[in-house]
Amino acid sequence: MTYPNDPNQQPPYPGGHGGDPHGQQYPPQQPPSQQPTPPYPQYGQPDPYSYGGYAQQPTRGTNKMAIASLITSGVGLLVCSIACPVGAILGHVALGRIKKTGEEGRGLALAGIIIGWVGTVLLVVVAAFVIPAVVAEL
Repeated sequence: MTYPNDPNQQPPYPGGHGGDPHGQQYPPQQPPSQQPTPPYPQYGQPDPYSYGGYAQQPTRGTNKMAIASLITSGVGLLVCSIACPVGAILGHVALGRIKKTGEEGRGLALAGIIIGWVGTVLLVVVAAFVIPAVVAEL
């Protein structure tokens, strides 16, 4: 059984079996034209089919001195040492550099300053009670 719109049906042959009852001849079927596919863009190259969009802003790194301030203040607070005021001072210097350069790390520097000065106050209070107690024992 043949269907009139079947794309897989062979074209009728002139004067042969399965021809058109009206005597029309069809041109021979050709395979669909193969369009070459465009190559994909290489890694790191812009896509030629995309819109321009927004350019990414270069990221500024985190200020290393702000990181050092937080670490030094935290260690100084844990071991109750002279590292607390050093961390606080590093934090102040880091804040100044962050304002000039626009780097990230303002929150780290502030945390280093706060922890450093709180640790310094605790160090002074502990020293005020421990030193007289040790001297009295002698």
